Amino acid sequence: MTPMDDTGGGEQQDGPPNVVLVEVSEEASSSALLPQPSTSSDHHQQEHISLVEEGSTLVNCVFNFTNCIIGAGSIGLGGAIAQTGGLCSVGCIIFFGALTKVSLDMVIALSVEIPNANNSYEDLGFVAFGSHGKGAVIVSKTLYSFGCLIAYIVVIKDNFATAWLDLIFGGSDTDGSNVQRWLEHDDIITFVMSATVILPLCLLRDMSPLSNLSMMSVLAMTAIVIIVIYIFVANPDHVRRDHDHHNDDDDDGASSPFHQHWMIVKPGLWESLGTFVFTFVSQHTVHLAYGSLKPSLRTVSNWKYVSTVSLSISTIVSLTVGVFVYMTFWDQTKSNLFEMYPTSFASISIARILLCVTMLLTFPLPFFTCREMIILSLLGRTSGNNDTTSSTEETTATPTTTTRANTISSLEDNNASEIHAIATTTANNTNIGGIESPESLSDLEQPLLSGQDWHEKEENSNPQEISIDEETSSFPSSPSSRFLLPNQHNQLILPYHVSLTVILWGVTTLLAIIAPSLGDVLDLIGCATGTVIAFVLPSLFSFRLKGYSHLAAFVLVIGGIVGIFGTFYSTKQLFVDLQ
Repeated sequence: MTPMDDTGGGEQQDGPPNVVLVEVSEEASSSALLPQPSTSSDHHQQEHISLVEEGSTLVNCVFNFTNCIIGAGSIGLGGAIAQTGGLCSVGCIIFFGALTKVSLDMVIALSVEIPNANNSYEDLGFVAFGSHGKGAVIVSKTLYSFGCLIAYIVVIKDNFATAWLDLIFGGSDTDGSNVQRWLEHDDIITFVMSATVILPLCLLRDMSPLSNLSMMSVLAMTAIVIIVIYIFVANPDHVRRDHDHHNDDDDDGASSPFHQHWMIVKPGLWESLGTFVFTFVSQHTVHLAYGSLKPSLRTVSNWKYVSTVSLSISTIVSLTVGVFVYMTFWDQTKSNLFEMYPTSFASISIARILLCVTMLLTFPLPFFTCREMIILSLLGRTSGNNDTTSSTEETTATPTTTTRANTISSLEDNNASEIHAIATTTANNTNIGGIESPESLSDLEQPLLSGQDWHEKEENSNPQEISIDEETSSFPSSPSSRFLLPNQHNQLILPYHVSLTVILWGVTTLLAIIAPSLGDVLDLIGCATGTVIAFVLPSLFSFRLKGYSHLAAFVLVIGGIVGIFGTFYSTKQLFVDLQ
């Protein structure tokens, strides 16, 4: 093939149909092949680079992820054990902890090993089942995360102000100082705590800065376990007598036989499945935890270490709290364990404050997930410049971009001062000057380039004199790119990031403050969406992408049974309580 002359007036040589010769200067080709250095004025690009370079160590990631798991579910295990039976409940807690670990490892392994998954649960669903798979992940994660957010603030509302009242004033009902009257307004205290502690933490973009705070949260939960064990060992009869007297119940739980407490499987098993699952479900934050690792540590083997240690700690802590609370009150155990202890116990007031600290520090983790799902729902389908929504589509789209990239890469070995690149187009996809015809664009891309503008570009462009620099600069940008950080599909630029964070925080805080109780609703969400996130979707994705396996089939069967029956009985119990 003979090169054209310097003026670009040479005629196109014979060759395959729809082949266009493009003149490229040596300087332009080199700039296209070599990465361009970032300028100091590009603030967003620098912020993106800093996000990539920073990360957590394995130990910090363990604390982060343990903090994601331990939450309101572990506090309600005592009541679930009382409704189910001792030994059966212990077996369920250990079983669902182990099953969740298997599911977490399955999700991360698929996200890392499957091409175009991009270490994202949503993209994994898109690769497996297209938009339906991605939509199922987004809906499930959003509902589950939103329910967790409201539950955490409800726990703060029910415990923080009351704990300080009992600790300072001994639970006295008499009118005292202004401080006492102020603490009696738990809704105001809840809003102040949420605005001064939770909101600043939610303004962060990822989990890496929370490693030290996550350590504090885990230590606070450990202190609660120690307090519960101490009260049981020190004087359980006194606690039971006060509780029985408060409830006008003369039945002493200690007189019941061992067989009744531990060996009998009680009819409340199906209603309690939601609590057992809710205790460990963390798939809605698993990619945040994995992504918080330093890039050099992001391997499947390292993640299995993180998940093993985190699930082990969470299982031990949750099991200890549930069992010792159950052994203190036996069949009278309630889901909110602190309602059963006498208000005169200063240690219980301290434990309630520590529980609120745990909820405050745990809140940002599902918040990040919920915010990301909202961003993907609003902008994900139109973000043509991000990896997650376009990487899979590129594998099935026309080969124009791929062929062009391969052609440009071949220019490295050409020493001629003037070279020519080959830009291929298909017969049904005319590409002139980097601009595709409106007929070949998707419905979302067509509004970006009106027919008049395209025809003007076609008339004013010589297809034989288009440089790569002109082609690149003339390519239309995504309509959502102005909202997102460069090379980020789930991070908004600062003004929109702050606005969305404040709106989402405000909605969850207000709903939690005005809601009297969400226990039954959260049990329903745990069964309906928790099982889908944790067990059903990972198994279906594994079947689709890697073929049948006994392990994935086992996880799917268990998740399906728990989801169907648990949702049914949770719904039934919800209507009973409403009546």
